[in-house]
Amino acid sequence: MHRSVIRQRLLIAMGAGGFATTLACGSGDTTASMSDSSMEAALGSQDAPGDTSVAANESGSGEASSRDAAGENVGTHDAAGADTISQADALDASSADAHDATDELPMTVRRPFLVGGSLRQAKAIARNDWGRALPPCVPTLDPRTAHALYRAWRDDGIQEHASIAAFARFTMMLLSVGAPPDLVVDSQRASLDEVAHARACFALARRYGGKNVGPGPLSVADALGPISLEELAVLTAQEGCVGETLGAVLASEQLARAQDPEVTKMLKKLVADEIRHAELAWRFVRWATALGGKPVRLAVDRAVQTSAEEARRGIVMSYDVDVDAWRAHGRLTCSEARAATERGIVEVIEPCLEALTTSRVAA
Repeated sequence: MHRSVIRQRLLIAMGAGGFATTLACGSGDTTASMSDSSMEAALGSQDAPGDTSVAANESGSGEASSRDAAGENVGTHDAAGADTISQADALDASSADAHDATDELPMTVRRPFLVGGSLRQAKAIARNDWGRALPPCVPTLDPRTAHALYRAWRDDGIQEHASIAAFARFTMMLLSVGAPPDLVVDSQRASLDEVAHARACFALARRYGGKNVGPGPLSVADALGPISLEELAVLTAQEGCVGETLGAVLASEQLARAQDPEVTKMLKKLVADEIRHAELAWRFVRWATALGGKPVRLAVDRAVQTSAEEARRGIVMSYDVDVDAWRAHGRLTCSEARAATERGIVEVIEPCLEALTTSRVAA
């Protein structure tokens, strides 16, 4: 799904449909009055897998190397725990030399479970009840690329698992501030979506790694306490308005490049769900700013801008993988992820924040 479609859906969800039309007309975009499906059809070519704009960012020549550095978040990697098989340990050790401290990685594409400003998630452990057997990959992947895909989907599963807690907490916090029932219902549904996402990611990890994996215990200590409307609006801005909006953008980019049928099927559902989750976040902050007035609007504005800047920073570890296979199986390179993050901030988050902080939405 193109970023302009995501942007329009979020603006409409906030009740800023007029602002969506203004943006479309002002930018020369003629899709404001199109249906979702027709807009996607008209704009689909802009996100086609053959897009060379990202490759130009990587090599300067507009051509992607067949062997590229695929990024992995070191912080997420550590939190997910060490592998238990010698081949995996050897691959990890040999990849460590490729670490580039000057590179950057955008934030997780999942709704983060933030406690006291810190990302919290479980460790990956051996268990067979979160994943399921999937058809094998055709053609067969080389061991290094298969292992990198295993780690990437395993870590996504860990992040999706943490998102279950984030939405469970959000539901209770919605109740604590007297939120409308439609927001409560959608938050409950989103938590169930995250269960499905986590299980799908662990199934893919099992497919690429040849072993069962799932989440260990997740610490929820101090995750829930008294919270004001302003504090909840800020947390939602961080986790949802930035975290899940970028999640929808990045997952859309992954889907645009994916070719493997199992991955494509999973990502189609993920994109649709993540957009609905982002809509929920922006709908809530719109309600909260209308109720709380200027102090809440200013707090949300600061939180979105700060979180967006944090999304532009990070540390990566590079792996020598077959980049064509990496993309075909639903992953982005670091350069692609950074470029998509930047476009998501500029083309989706910033217009939504502008709409939120004007009289069109936050009266």
